[in-house]
Amino acid sequence: MAVYDAVITDMHDHYDRDLTFRRIIAESSNVGMVLAARKVDNADLYKTYRAFGFGKNPKTDFPGVSAGQLEEISDWDGVQEANITFGQGLFATGLQVVRAYGALEQRGILRTPHFLVDVVGDAEATAKTTAGFKKTSKAVSRKVSNTVTSMLKSVVSSGTGVEAAIEGFSVAGKTGTAEVVGDNGRYGDSTILSFCGWLDGSSSDLVCLVTMEGADASAESGEACGGVFKEIMEFSIDRYQIYPDSQEGK
Repeated sequence: MAVYDAVITDMHDHYDRDLTFRRIIAESSNVGMVLAARKVDNADLYKTYRAFGFGKNPKTDFPGVSAGQLEEISDWDGVQEANITFGQGLFATGLQVVRAYGALEQRGILRTPHFLVDVVGDAEATAKTTAGFKKTSKAVSRKVSNTVTSMLKSVVSSGTGVEAAIEGFSVAGKTGTAEVVGDNGRYGDSTILSFCGWLDGSSSDLVCLVTMEGADASAESGEACGGVFKEIMEFSIDRYQIYPDSQEGK
């Protein structure tokens, strides 16, 4: 798909097909995302990215935390308007990605991830230090979150993330393929593959992100990272006695 002086392609050849938005997500169609996003105002798209924490410092207690980069909408050119819809044209840390998926798992509520649990022997210091981590914000409505979650289940049941499926559980997640910018400022052949997801409706709120850096451009993120996600979550199911169906507000 030609967009000004750029050509947008899919990682997988979809030929000439009509895809529903659910299938666009499930099959990771970049072209489909661009076409779908043209029905959305750029200001709303930017606002949603910000609501999910992209371009903002999460202010967590982890060394080296970063805000990533999400340019102001006034700086978007025609190409960036297109490629930002499928994840190019912005920078995000793994922590930001996990936080964003966590908002979907929490049915639209964005929380602040943190690592400090307790200041041993000092309850007052614990309460004071962790108070800021308890703040939440609303990324999207529960209805929208449920709709997107349903689409992410399709990624695992019949899309690019089938390797992440776990018998007896409803896995929601998404594969990712991020091209790495070289020293010349342009995307090269090296990629960062990923899979991020959770056990939807289960007794656990765990969100797991698996990334593989320096992968060859021909590698498949579902095969490379989906299987690792499955192993990690199956271990977690046993370790934390996670059961598939929870009635706790899911």
